[in-house]
Amino acid sequence: MSSPNTSPPKRRGRPPKVREAPAPAPQPQGEMVVPIPLAELHPFPNHPFKVRDDEAMKETIESEQATPSVSQAQRMKKLSQSGELNEDTMLSILSAEKKPEVDKIVLTGDTLRKYFPRSYTPRKMEETIIKLLEAWQKKRQRSQER
Repeated sequence: MSSPNTSPPKRRGRPPKVREAPAPAPQPQGEMVVPIPLAELHPFPNHPFKVRDDEAMKETIESEQATPSVSQAQRMKKLSQSGELNEDTMLSILSAEKKPEVDKIVLTGDTLRKYFPRSYTPRKMEETIIKLLEAWQKKRQRSQER
C-alpha cells in the first residue's frame, strides 16, 4: 500500500506577481478642505447654482397645490436667471393649463416575439397588433349593439 502524497503540488511557470499598494494621491498645492459650520454659509450674488426664489416657489406651489411640469420648471428657471421671476409670474405659469400626459404602454420585444414569426420586423408586428385590436374593437361593438 502506498502512502498518499502529502506535499503541495509544484507550480510551473512564473511566480505570481505581487501587487504593490497604490501610491497616495498627491495633495494639491495651496488648497485644502476646511469644514465650515452651516450657520456661516450664505448665498452670494450671481452664483450659478443658487436656487433662486426658493421660499416663494414653495409657497406658490403649496397655495396652488400644483407641481410644475418640466416645461413650466424650465420657463421659471429661465425667468429666475434673468431676474424676472416673481410670485405673480410663478402663479401665472403654474395656473396655466398643462398638456395632458400621454399614456404609454411599453411591451418588450421578448414579450411579443413569441407570438410572431421570426421574419416579422418590429414595424410589421406593430401593424399586425393594430389590425388585431381594430378587429377586436369591431367585434365588441357588434356584440354591444345586440
